[in-house]
Amino acid sequence: MQSYVWRFSQLSLALFLLSLPLVIYWAVQLRFGTAYVEEWLPYDAPSRVDYRDYRQRFGSDQYLLISWRGSSLDDPRLERMADKLRELAGQRSDLQIEAVEDSRRSVDVLAAALRLETDEAVRRLSGVTVGEDGTALIAVRLGLAAVSEPSKLVEIVQRMARETEIPADDLVLAGEAFQIHMIDRSSRES
Repeated sequence: MQSYVWRFSQLSLALFLLSLPLVIYWAVQLRFGTAYVEEWLPYDAPSRVDYRDYRQRFGSDQYLLISWRGSSLDDPRLERMADKLRELAGQRSDLQIEAVEDSRRSVDVLAAALRLETDEAVRRLSGVTVGEDGTALIAVRLGLAAVSEPSKLVEIVQRMARETEIPADDLVLAGEAFQIHMIDRSSRES
């Protein structure tokens, strides 16, 4: 019985060692990155067709939201950061930045369009583009291609925040691009 166990363990070890190069090869071929759910579906699947139609009619639904502790409509860093991002959108088409909006601009546009006082425009946008506590944000609308490699954009935003005197510990990022960045980073680190 011992010789059978010995032979079986030796055979198992030999098979493992022989298959190890193949396992290593496939492990090296793995791509880090998060695929979109719609890419799991056949190209002509009704839900994927509907989603393509939605994107053609209404544009991207991918956003990177940027805020920080202490941000407000009167914070001069809000406009500086938004302007830097608009400039970046014009310079770096590879980042697929489709639009950059900020809370201050949203308030001004609504107030002008409906001839409202600023306070009334802020009240109407409370909980939408202005936090209920008066917090302001910047919304960066991204093309679908941008979210396939979000780390570039997230790293640029973090650098711009430092340049705009927004402390790294105060910076708050949200949205699918940031989530994918964090998942990819955690995958690489693990």
